[in-house]
Amino acid sequence: MLVTIGGFLLAEGSLSPWVAGLILILTIIKGRIIVVHFMELGGRRHILGHAMNLYCPLVAILVWVILFL
Repeated sequence: MLVTIGGFLLAEGSLSPWVAGLILILTIIKGRIIVVHFMELGGRRHILGHAMNLYCPLVAILVWVILFL
């Protein structure tokens, strides 16, 4: 919850590329926490676990590229 609030407070000030990048990095971290702990895919060697671990970084990179390139 604190990471979400921190991302919100960062976004309130401005939306420069480095702030957006930081928010997207926080989103990747939150996604990883969800995949490992709440979906219980941590430590398992399953294709779904690998796909979910790649999903958050790929979507974050795609959003950053669409917004700033």
